[in-house]
Amino acid sequence: MNPIQELITKINTSSSTILAELENNEPSFEIIVNELNNREEWVQLLGEYQDVYKDHKFSDREMELIKAQFDYFAELNTTIQGKAEDLLEIQKRRMVSASKTRKAEKQYQVSQNPNVSYY
Repeated sequence: MNPIQELITKINTSSSTILAELENNEPSFEIIVNELNNREEWVQLLGEYQDVYKDHKFSDREMELIKAQFDYFAELNTTIQGKAEDLLEIQKRRMVSASKTRKAEKQYQVSQNPNVSYY
């Protein structure tokens, strides 16, 4: 396996780890941030390899494998983006619900006729 394939494999493995974490009920943002940092480092290294391997001729099989790895990377990225957006939406709803609950509780504590129209 050439160094470009190895890097893409590392990037895809990291992407899979991020996706698995996002699919957890309680994702570890520490793991996600760590994996995103690793991916960024490897993507930068991949950019540097572009200059090194510019004139290198890959076999048809190598090109086929690299293309498949890039396609998988694109698929993982699309899925990660979707999961992240879903998680963000869930967190927004939790924040709105918590805010409404806090307002209703505060109103109830300070008033004999509480306004619970927040619900």
